[in-house]
Amino acid sequence: MRRQALGYFERSLSAALVSLILAGCGASGGGSSGDDGVDGTDGTDATDAVDAVDSTDGTDGTDATDGTDGTDGTTGELPECQFQPPLGAKCNPYTQCDSGCANGEICTATVQNGGTRLACTPAGDVPLAGTCDAENGPFCQEGTCIDGECRSFCVDNIDCKNGGSCGQAKGIPGKPTVCGASQVACDPTAPSEGCPADEACFLNNDATTDCKVAAGAGKFGEPCSNTVADCEPGHICTPSGDGSVCAALCSEAAGNCSTICPEGSSTKPVSGGYTACLPGGEPPDPPDLVPCDLLAQDCAGEAQGCYPTQEGTFCLVAGTTSAGGNCAGTNDCQPGAFCFSNGKCVTVCDKSDATNALCETGVNAQCVEIGGGAGYCDE
Repeated sequence: MRRQALGYFERSLSAALVSLILAGCGASGGGSSGDDGVDGTDGTDATDAVDAVDSTDGTDGTDATDGTDGTDGTTGELPECQFQPPLGAKCNPYTQCDSGCANGEICTATVQNGGTRLACTPAGDVPLAGTCDAENGPFCQEGTCIDGECRSFCVDNIDCKNGGSCGQAKGIPGKPTVCGASQVACDPTAPSEGCPADEACFLNNDATTDCKVAAGAGKFGEPCSNTVADCEPGHICTPSGDGSVCAALCSEAAGNCSTICPEGSSTKPVSGGYTACLPGGEPPDPPDLVPCDLLAQDCAGEAQGCYPTQEGTFCLVAGTTSAGGNCAGTNDCQPGAFCFSNGKCVTVCDKSDATNALCETGVNAQCVEIGGGAGYCDE
């Protein structure tokens, strides 16, 4: 009996000791293992890489210093525009676009190290149509200096004033398009008004008006050779009889023909809505003045060519000067060309031909319309 009681006591003591040991192990392990201890890794949430990087994430934290925003002007990345800058340009010269230049600067053709390129440069003091020097100054306020004159960049003819034409500029890389030489909207029937002191207003063959140096001295009724420069201001050279004479110019719309035309003169309409006053008794149109087609050049025989005049396009004695050469009369040039108001022969082109096949530089030229589907090559 005593032995059994002792055995029971020993077994109870052993069980108690095991329980104590297990309990002790459990308490000890609670601080270094177990699920609750692992939850303690939640403490890394405050320093979790995903969260901590959010505040310094390169996509967020570096936005303020992203070079693509503040440095467009120096990286060559120009603002997007419908009209792209010419190839190789460092800025966009077209006024419809953001030039990419700093305040006080313009995008213009500059001469650097003996070469020309489009780049940003401080704006000058010379207005459009003023006299400039692209290399040594004075420089243009806007546009660019071409042939000593400040001219505007353009996308189409509508960007040019007074009926001027928009064409490619030679000598500037990328061939940007600029307006031609300035034309002034003046009144050729009052030639001294609206022009500089040494110039007068004349009516051109293409129906535009412009201020020009008054070089001609031909008076009313005197012979001339179909050029604007032959007659004195207030007159035009127009076909009459067997040749051409200087006729006084008036405007029926303005009501000044009765005061301008000499007594006994006859009248006939000319380009631009103006009227020519001819010496009395002269026929309004000579019998041998045959209408023709500028593009077809459909005059009879090789001795004649089709040329534009103040009254329309007619067959005249053919000239010999090729395109680009100097001329005075409209028919000084070879057939297929005519004398433009700047004193140069220009090639006739087909406005409906996108390839400009009649022009020397083809698609790189611009066909400026003059009427009837025909134009001249601006190249």
